[in-house]
Amino acid sequence: MSEAELWQAQSRRDLAVAQALLPAGLHGHAAFHLQQAAEKAHKALVIAKQNRLPRTHDLVILAQQAQVTLHPAEMDQLEELNVLYTSTRYPGDWGLLPDGQPAPAQLAHYAALAEKLLHVPF
Repeated sequence: MSEAELWQAQSRRDLAVAQALLPAGLHGHAAFHLQQAAEKAHKALVIAKQNRLPRTHDLVILAQQAQVTLHPAEMDQLEELNVLYTSTRYPGDWGLLPDGQPAPAQLAHYAALAEKLLHVPF
């Protein structure tokens, strides 16, 4: 497997973990893994296209570096996932979210976006 394929495979695992957490109501933890799935999918694309590993967690920057064309609503979702990446990791920061966790409908959009990123060809 190439390095890009390894990153893509890890992205798929993060997406699978997020989807497994949703039925248990572990929305904050699912959001963290959805952010990781999107981040690693972007990094796979950058590695495949530019032969370098970007050193950032910012999904908007990664989308630009990966040269991925997304709708404005999807770019907004990347911004939201950037915030959730930190706020879902530490209990004191959960006050940023209603009820301390993202809503299931929100998570469904993030999961669909991560899935879309995994299908962008190298």
